Amino acid sequence: MSQNQSHVLCEHDNTKAARAKCRKARKAHSESMRQGIQEIVDSYFTNVGSCEEIGVQLSRLASGSSSESLKAAARGYYEEDLDMEDIIALAQKAVWEV
Repeated sequence: MSQNQSHVLCEHDNTKAARAKCRKARKAHSESMRQGIQEIVDSYFTNVGSCEEIGVQLSRLASGSSSESLKAAARGYYEEDLDMEDIIALAQKAVWEV
């Protein structure tokens, strides 16, 4: 049996149980990423986090994400070519991409 299309890059066995376990792990990872991004966005709007803390946290999350918006937000912070409101807008968009 050929590898299921959604699991082409996975290295688990090609069994129904392994694919189910993989989907469950990916779902948990995505939810964790969403929660982390949302906490960063919330810290900006509640004035809890400093811009530097937010930039560092976004960068940390972007390194383990495939979200282009999250990566763009981190790049915008470190290259200083986006203001903080644009960075937060990209982070909010990233919540729905992960």
